[in-house]
Amino acid sequence: MTDDNPTHNSTHRRGRFADWMQLLRIPTVFTVIAQLLGAFLLAAGGPKPIGGLVAIVLCGISLYWAGMIFNDLADFDEDLRERPSRPLPSGAIPAGSARAV
Repeated sequence: MTDDNPTHNSTHRRGRFADWMQLLRIPTVFTVIAQLLGAFLLAAGGPKPIGGLVAIVLCGISLYWAGMIFNDLADFDEDLRERPSRPLPSGAIPAGSARAV
């Protein structure tokens, strides 16, 4: 999506991929994957069934990301005061879009 307003900072276009990555805290997802893999390998005694392993990891990541979005929606007023550059309070990602996701 492009911004036709020349005075608007291009680094804050609504819904930009980097804004979503910041909202979802992408660097932290690798710890979630490691924890899920470890738990699955211990519980299943190995990486089989592979379909189950993939499903568990994908579901775990989805739940984790949903939690990140819910957290930022719940902390919206606090973030307006203390972290106004975060994607939701800055308007980079509309709250309605975050709720829909």
